Amino acid sequence: MKHRNLIPVVRYRVLYGGQGVTLCDWTCIPSQSGPGPEEATDRHAIVFVRTGIFRKHQGTECVVADAGTVLFFKRDQGYAVSHPSCSGDRCSVVTVSDEFVDEMRAALQIRNPRGRAEFFGTAHGHVGSVVMLAVRDAAIAAEAGDDLETGARLLGLVSAALRLQWRPSPSRNRLSQSLQNQVVSKVKEIASTRFKERLSLRVFSDETGYSPYHLLRVFREATGFPIHRYLNRLRLLHALERFDAPTGLSHLAFDLGFCSHSHFTSAFRAEFGVTPVSLRVRWNSERVKNLRNHLRSALLERSH
Repeated sequence: MKHRNLIPVVRYRVLYGGQGVTLCDWTCIPSQSGPGPEEATDRHAIVFVRTGIFRKHQGTECVVADAGTVLFFKRDQGYAVSHPSCSGDRCSVVTVSDEFVDEMRAALQIRNPRGRAEFFGTAHGHVGSVVMLAVRDAAIAAEAGDDLETGARLLGLVSAALRLQWRPSPSRNRLSQSLQNQVVSKVKEIASTRFKERLSLRVFSDETGYSPYHLLRVFREATGFPIHRYLNRLRLLHALERFDAPTGLSHLAFDLGFCSHSHFTSAFRAEFGVTPVSLRVRWNSERVKNLRNHLRSALLERSH
């Protein structure tokens, strides 16, 4: 991404570059909680938010982006970002060329009713935990140097993202859309910045000013999740980012707010279809393969 002004501290790593598509790891540490300067991307980009929360401002539209959100950025179109706190965020960025997306649309038999001028007609969407696990799988494969697997996984991710562009909009709640968005955004901000705490429904009710019943109904109608499942999902998505840590899974479970290791394991398996232990073993094997490839290359260089 290119930037027109000074922005908060970021770490941007290119993990994979193929024909018409790249995969990058993006970490942002904001220096302030208010809106930052205007930015722009030099390629069309699909951003999968893995942890944290921020707001994307574009014209009069403001999108709250939390873990599981997919954002669509058009090339050279200006936008600004603000953070409700200085906790930062981490994302996987997939940049795509016009030709790559056209080929994907043709393969998926998806027609763009807006034409090339409206490359991305929808600014954002949400994907399930299986897709977010695939985002991490793609990064692990890229870091292991497996271009074939990485390319295949990126095709699946772009496919899932493109299908969001033409999903029907959800029906409106009886509350005004603006008011509903404010309430839902406030719940997301509380959960995303305080997910390690033992949050009760009363906390959300007091912070938003809505009765527990109305709050539960509005949030579920807007997101498809009850608040307790949304909170657990945030914790589990954060767990995916900490599998590299040397600490045991029990320590990780308690630190993320789960009451026990077994509770964490059950919730993880229900969300991702795999246990934390088996996933850690799988990812570690990918890293061992990467290390073995590097050692083999070094030995070959020494032999010449």
